[in-house]
Amino acid sequence: MVLKVLVTVTTKLSIYDNSVTTFNNKLFIGASNFTNGGEVWQYDSEDYSIYLPIIMNKPTGWYIVSSPTTNSLNAVKMSSANQGWSVGNSGTIIRWNGSSWSAATSPTTNNLNDLYILDANDAWSVGDSGTILRWNGSSWNTYSSPTDIKLNGIYMLNKNDGWIVGNSGTILHWNGTEWKSWASPTESDLFALDFLSNDFGWATGGWQGYSPGGGTSEMLRWDGTQWIDYPYEHSFHAWGVLHDIDVVSPTFGIALGEGFNGEIWNGIFWHAYQPSPVLLMIYYGVSFLTDSDGWSVGWQYQGTNIHHWNGNIWEEIPSPVNPVLRDVTMLDSTHGWIVGDEGTILRFGN
Repeated sequence: MVLKVLVTVTTKLSIYDNSVTTFNNKLFIGASNFTNGGEVWQYDSEDYSIYLPIIMNKPTGWYIVSSPTTNSLNAVKMSSANQGWSVGNSGTIIRWNGSSWSAATSPTTNNLNDLYILDANDAWSVGDSGTILRWNGSSWNTYSSPTDIKLNGIYMLNKNDGWIVGNSGTILHWNGTEWKSWASPTESDLFALDFLSNDFGWATGGWQGYSPGGGTSEMLRWDGTQWIDYPYEHSFHAWGVLHDIDVVSPTFGIALGEGFNGEIWNGIFWHAYQPSPVLLMIYYGVSFLTDSDGWSVGWQYQGTNIHHWNGNIWEEIPSPVNPVLRDVTMLDSTHGWIVGDEGTILRFGN
């Protein structure tokens, strides 16, 4: 219910607001999308009255945001509260400008699986068939790729140093001029990357099993000169694939995957743990701010999977949608984004 304060206008009314809309011959000032909240002033020219709702607050949890596409979205990254990108199937690229998402021109129809933003004028995206795209501040353009293998993850340390991983153990390195193939210690599919520095990085993946305990996980470590197969504690119930990783500090990191499969980094080794008692669950995306504040998204047999890490356990958070969720990114503890299948976009905070 909206509470209103009635003010009768007997003199000339001056309005200073850059968000004005009309409906049923009435003037609304202060918001153009009422479903997302905002303060609205309603002016009725028939009786010269202004109706002031006390407050129409935005939701405090995850809520649906209008999407310009119905294609599945696989990754989302933000460079600031007012600048961000999401990419997905069929070459879909959409852009956040601080107030809405809109479709951007894409040079490919291949599925795009991940992206990384260096700044407002420099971003990268990777996808199927060896697709590599780069944003130059005005357009996305296809970049030369040394492979036609499906590429799943990208991480840029800076403009002259970056990494891409993909299927069949594919690893590519950016030297500031070109992408080159790099020696890989595995033939397993690799899905995600994370770095704390140019000599401390991780890559995760594996191959898919068809029953609990089937398949295997893959954990690689970059030591500054080479990628090595890194030992970790195996979970008996692991389905194999570790889809995403977020290393927050030298002594804490999380890698999540399928079934019961999860790994926690304590600064010495990766320790297996059970992120959820639900076996039929897949974690696709993870985003951490601190070792006691993180989010994960994915799929479970009851529906969509959204969980929050409080430092001790994963808490299940209600989702306003049913489609599979593919990625999550947090700007801070009160602002974040989730994307997923069917063009799903969710926002956290105002």
